[in-house]
Amino acid sequence: MANELTVITSIAFVKGDYSQSFIPSAPFSLTVTGTKYIKNVQNIGITIEALSVGDLTTPGFMIAINRDLTNYVELFESISAVTPFAKLKAGEPCLVRLGCTAPAAKANTAPINLEYLIIEN
Repeated sequence: MANELTVITSIAFVKGDYSQSFIPSAPFSLTVTGTKYIKNVQNIGITIEALSVGDLTTPGFMIAINRDLTNYVELFESISAVTPFAKLKAGEPCLVRLGCTAPAAKANTAPINLEYLIIEN
């Protein structure tokens, strides 16, 4: 079977006299070789910790949302990484194709709940 994963994205910016949007012409579909996924809500503390990926060996697309009302969370390629690849402020989502097998996260000043879905490549 082909095109098992459908991704729909758009973004719009409007502030005063400035506006810009980026809306791809249509959703795009991708073929996924694996059959596994993990959907989880993980409490992330203020020290870097691995995200639970279950038995995924080749994580692909990840969509995540910071469910905290105040604090941000940073995403890393691993628990030994120094520089985050993403920062999600309170309530913010992100969609990314992971380039790592053991993603990690760290909250800034208090634990947060990170909800995420990772689809196997």
